[in-house]
Amino acid sequence: MIRIQISAIMGLLIILSGVLVQINPRFIAGYDDTLDSPNKADKLKQAVGVISKSLICAGVAIILGGLVCTYISFNTEIYVSSLIAPTVIALIYILIRLRSIGV
Repeated sequence: MIRIQISAIMGLLIILSGVLVQINPRFIAGYDDTLDSPNKADKLKQAVGVISKSLICAGVAIILGGLVCTYISFNTEIYVSSLIAPTVIALIYILIRLRSIGV
């Protein structure tokens, strides 16, 4: 039962981070410096969308992974991997997409 609570709390915190970035993009590091340069406003809007959607998807994946690991009774190593892997994958995806956007 504690596994479900841990994955729910972690997932909800990451989902909350994604929602907060969508609501207030100033949570992104270097937001003000990027906005001052020309033609960066559109790219920054794209970056906000990529970051928020990726974090929300990672949070949902953590919650679902925790539920699946708990109900199927996987061992602790697989459970911990289900908490860490979605976040790492989301961060790698964010970095690749931001580089392709040019932010």
